[in-house]
Amino acid sequence: MRWRWSYAARATAALTLVLLAATAGCARPSTTSGDQGDHVTPDPTSSATPNPEAAGGVKIILTRERFGLQESIVATIQNGLATSIWTTDHHADCGLLTLEYLSGGAWRAVGQCSQPRPVKVVEIAAGAGTPQSIGFSQNMDMGTGWSAGTYRLSLSYAPNQSQADTSGATTVHSDSFAVG
Repeated sequence: MRWRWSYAARATAALTLVLLAATAGCARPSTTSGDQGDHVTPDPTSSATPNPEAAGGVKIILTRERFGLQESIVATIQNGLATSIWTTDHHADCGLLTLEYLSGGAWRAVGQCSQPRPVKVVEIAAGAGTPQSIGFSQNMDMGTGWSAGTYRLSLSYAPNQSQADTSGATTVHSDSFAVG
């Protein structure tokens, strides 16, 4: 006896196979609730992020690889996770990102917010892109702009509002970039 499939049955079977093939690589191993991953400061020449779970989900995307001495540093925080993340706003130029300068083999924060106001906790929704611009502070450098050198941006975030300003937050870094 020979099987005869209708057009609809063949189309359904083909679509099922395509969907199974497309989702085969999407499985993600589960972690225990206490597993936060290693929080290691990356090598200055590496663009790897310290938390493997964040590597595909939360990124800092620079608009360029080089900025001028008097230009604003512009980047976008991309939350590719399925849930919101929470961070604080009292970092470089009173924004969400910390600007770090490579000096003597170590990353040092520069241009931190000096406004006398409370720190705000900010939500970045799942799938959202949040643009950030960091201008050089005339009070910090007497109007000459950024120092020439190697920089990166970092973002510390948490999965809920109550942990946004704690040492348990996850930190991701942008690729390094040049100024000057």
